[in-house]
Amino acid sequence: MRRLIAAVGLLAWLCVGAAAQPTGTNTVGSSSLVIGTTAVTGGATTQVLFNLGGVVSSDAGFTYAGSSGPVTAAGRLGTSSAGTAANPSLFVGNATTGFSSVSTTGMNISINGVSKADFDISSAGNWSFTGSLVSSTGLRTNGFLQAGPGSPIVSGGSTAYGVTISNAASFGIYAGSGAPSISAGKGSLYLRTDGTTTNDRAYINTNGSTTWTNITTGG
Repeated sequence: MRRLIAAVGLLAWLCVGAAAQPTGTNTVGSSSLVIGTTAVTGGATTQVLFNLGGVVSSDAGFTYAGSSGPVTAAGRLGTSSAGTAANPSLFVGNATTGFSSVSTTGMNISINGVSKADFDISSAGNWSFTGSLVSSTGLRTNGFLQAGPGSPIVSGGSTAYGVTISNAASFGIYAGSGAPSISAGKGSLYLRTDGTTTNDRAYINTNGSTTWTNITTGG
């Protein structure tokens, strides 16, 4: 009789203990984690678990395929931090290489904490950026290329903007008002914005420094 009473008592204790288990958690010996009414078994899904209103949740649109796999999201991924060149809000490879916001209309790309390009979109939808744009296959546009869009014409020219050709130092095409005074590669061209006669509208560099000679133009 004592054994029967003890067995009944143990059974009652086990039933009370099982009923006390909180909803949505795994029990001892269980091979799955219950989310709502659905059990997520180990290795059966790549869905990421997250806190949604105090409830452990997952979604087929938010997955992680392991340490060497991608993170995918059917919606948007975002950050409220604008970041900086040294501390980009979205980094790739290392914590100092990635993207940051430079304004409400711009984006910065930094490599190893150093800003390499600032992209800006004007109200007219034009893209502009600082730094150099290099292409091994050439650049094409259905519109036009503009050098120094925010800079005025400089008297004597400026090497801050222009069109350079090849890896020859400062060899290219420049512009300015008045006669050229800049140093440029030999054979470079200078277009004068205020020229009025056939011998002061265009110039060519003759010594790879600051010596220019005028080009006679027609009309």
